[in-house]
Amino acid sequence: MSVTTLIYHSINDRADLVAGGAALPVARFFEHIKFIAKSGRTPATLASSLHPGATGIAVTFDDGDADVFETALPILQKFGVPATVFVSSSLLDTEWVDHGLKRRMLTTSQLQSLAASPLIEIGSHAHVHAPMVLRSRADLLEDLSLSKQMLETIVGKPVRYLAYPHGSHNADVMEVAKQVGFEA
Repeated sequence: MSVTTLIYHSINDRADLVAGGAALPVARFFEHIKFIAKSGRTPATLASSLHPGATGIAVTFDDGDADVFETALPILQKFGVPATVFVSSSLLDTEWVDHGLKRRMLTTSQLQSLAASPLIEIGSHAHVHAPMVLRSRADLLEDLSLSKQMLETIVGKPVRYLAYPHGSHNADVMEVAKQVGFEA
């Protein structure tokens, strides 16, 4: 057995977000987390899932939607399930229009509160949410350094992990991420 990673974005009942694939309805997310808690498989942190032979289920969120704090966190807390939240730092304190869908993103204070939870680890989803393989090494270095520095300043903890926007990466992107100081 290995670690299964569940990747979420928004946890929201707004019909346009659900239909557009940006959100999972709240009741469905509740079912997922309840299943994890009762499945007998260990809820895994991202850190623990990187060890050889690790097992369990890891929960992650990409982008940094405000409902991760407002809706998902209380459900995670109810069942004691940890999660990693990957935040695009340029989207903090904004309303983001992504593929025609208006999404409310985390505020700086919500991010600080998330990071204060013993169940939550904060990771980077880059500063600018754009495919990384299309960008120059200099641009990547600036973007990833800025994101890591901003997030670490806000949360007061090391930001060790990076989730590539759109999953877009190659050997150059991975090398720059390592140079910036991301562990995985």
